[in-house]
Amino acid sequence: TLVELHDGTVVAQSDGVGTGSVFTVRLPAIRPPEVSVALPADQSSGRTTRSFKVLVVEDMRALRVIMSRLLTKLGHEVEFAEDGTLALQKLDSFHPDVVFSDIAMPGMTGYELARRIRQRPDCSSICLVALTGFGQSADRDKALEAGFDEHMVKPVDIALLQVLFDNLSQ
Repeated sequence: TLVELHDGTVVAQSDGVGTGSVFTVRLPAIRPPEVSVALPADQSSGRTTRSFKVLVVEDMRALRVIMSRLLTKLGHEVEFAEDGTLALQKLDSFHPDVVFSDIAMPGMTGYELARRIRQRPDCSSICLVALTGFGQSADRDKALEAGFDEHMVKPVDIALLQVLFDNLSQ
């Protein structure tokens, strides 16, 4: 179930027929990046070898804040957009090196955003990363077909972020 995929539990309780039921869903809390972040020993400062301009496209405010804090801690300049339309506008003023985008957003999906970015000659060098709750191999394939370079599943793995930026620094 979706709850199990997020390491959660569901408990059902009822006092009998005709009395109704109570379902309790428990999910682990999303912790902000201030929680101890284990970085590789050679990256103990929290910075990669190069600083990147990163655009985070996410409709959920809490996730935007978490990603922004984490990426800033890793030494990057971060801006965010709440949806695909705002993200396309930010491309002209911010000129990001990397775009992390949610897939399931109101209005324009992350897939459509990736396609539109890839159609722009001035954005050909941007690294597009799908950051999503959709983690099946078919979801990864769909993201790559839409134009994403990478596919990461929420909650983001800090070590994978570090590897991504280290690879981009080379």
